[in-house]
Amino acid sequence: MSAERAQPLYALGLTESHAVARLRRRAVLREASPGAWYLDEPSWEAARCTRRRVALAMIAIVLIVGGFVLFIGGHAG
Repeated sequence: MSAERAQPLYALGLTESHAVARLRRRAVLREASPGAWYLDEPSWEAARCTRRRVALAMIAIVLIVGGFVLFIGGHAG
């Protein structure tokens, strides 16, 4: 979506919420003119990639810790 196609939040199916505020802070949802908003697609894609990397890192940490716990538990007994 481009600034030329900006619309009010209600037309985008959105209301003022914590999620909308977060998207605004991350420059994913941008105000083209007072009350007219658009999705900055490159920023959206960058935010998605960041979330994916964080999720994969969290999974890796859980697996490493779980493996360590199983390894130590197996040798304790």
